[in-house]
Amino acid sequence: MSIMAVFEINRRLSGAYTITPQLVEHVAELVAKAVGGTPSVTLEFRNGRNLSSPDISFIHDSSVGVEVLDTVSLYAANKANTCHIVFGWSPNMPIYMLIKLPRLEAQQLETTVENLLKANATWYSPLFRLKQRGMSINATLAAASVILGLMFLGSIYYPSLISAYGGKPLAGLFALMVFMGLTDLLLPATIFAIGRSGKRANTRRSLFNVLAVAIVLGTLVNLWSGWLAKYLNLG
Repeated sequence: MSIMAVFEINRRLSGAYTITPQLVEHVAELVAKAVGGTPSVTLEFRNGRNLSSPDISFIHDSSVGVEVLDTVSLYAANKANTCHIVFGWSPNMPIYMLIKLPRLEAQQLETTVENLLKANATWYSPLFRLKQRGMSINATLAAASVILGLMFLGSIYYPSLISAYGGKPLAGLFALMVFMGLTDLLLPATIFAIGRSGKRANTRRSLFNVLAVAIVLGTLVNLWSGWLAKYLNLG
């Protein structure tokens, strides 16, 4: 009797996702069915505390919602079949999947889990995918510093040129860099909608919304003030 070869998928997903207890339980059910073994769940918190349980329903325990979650991972093994999925793997790659199953089963599980995650992607997930592949917060701050330097030098050596052509576009570009930086600071790649973790994410998201509106309004006023002045015959 031939033994079906094990096919390994080792993958990290970019983007930004909201992880709910229901999503974790759904993925755990898929893993259990594919691997043939019940997955254990491990919770890692920001304060360095870890909790593990062979019962997936443990994610609803009151002790889970007390502290801020860092990662939630599922692990199941049955002979050669293995599956390890981590939510909150890293800021750049929030999802990690290691799947060792026969080829078709491995690919099917990968696709199903990915589709579930896409259904729980945040509105800013496409932006994060772009940043995670190139522009980090350090690159954002460096670009903003360069723009500030150009604005400063231009105001000294070419004040008329900056005033006529470059000032407002540079200011708008700087505002964009600040906006990108705020997404790194206030919008997490992994939002755990569980207890204190969910409340913390909502607070940061509300702060981001306020600052983003202020930046957008300030930029629009800066870019259109000259045109409005001429239109209203105030300039």
